[in-house]
Amino acid sequence: WNEFFSKRSKAFEWYGEYSDVKQILSQTLLQKSNEILIVGCGNSQLSVKLYDDGYLNITNIDFEKSVIISMLKANLRSRPNMKWRVMDMTNMKNLADSSFDAIIDKGALDALMSEDTEKTRNLCSKYLKEAYRLLKPNGRLIIITLAQDFIFKAILQRLSGWDISIQTVEANKLSPYLPFCIIAKKHLKINE
Repeated sequence: WNEFFSKRSKAFEWYGEYSDVKQILSQTLLQKSNEILIVGCGNSQLSVKLYDDGYLNITNIDFEKSVIISMLKANLRSRPNMKWRVMDMTNMKNLADSSFDAIIDKGALDALMSEDTEKTRNLCSKYLKEAYRLLKPNGRLIIITLAQDFIFKAILQRLSGWDISIQTVEANKLSPYLPFCIIAKKHLKINE
């Protein structure tokens, strides 16, 4: 991933631009004061655009140190309240329980589950358990994904009992891929 980001000076937007998901996010996030966690942020402008739209309580995480340093430097003065942390989305132990109203995942789970193996299914379980732990009661997990069959199945199995809605993301650019936005509202349990 370090090589991927070092070759790109411009933001790389997996699954569309902010304008493609803005309406879905504004309907889901509800309040500008929400505490928001963005997992696998990379060098996407998603959190920057959200911040500029008034969502000032954003924590961004990515396991790639170089991209976090780059994003921190680029945003420190103009977005002083935004937080940037080097962290693995399957192990977010440095973040407090029930501390976020929303977690936004724009392609991170798809990258984590690049293939359907026992290892990636276990990583998915670890990630979703962490998301459950970090979300406040009635918090929302927002996953923007291509929803490959095995990823969609993993999400539905582990989040059964949650209120789940699914919307298509109407990207402005021509693409052979149609992303989906899965919105899961936290309830009392998570399945293994």
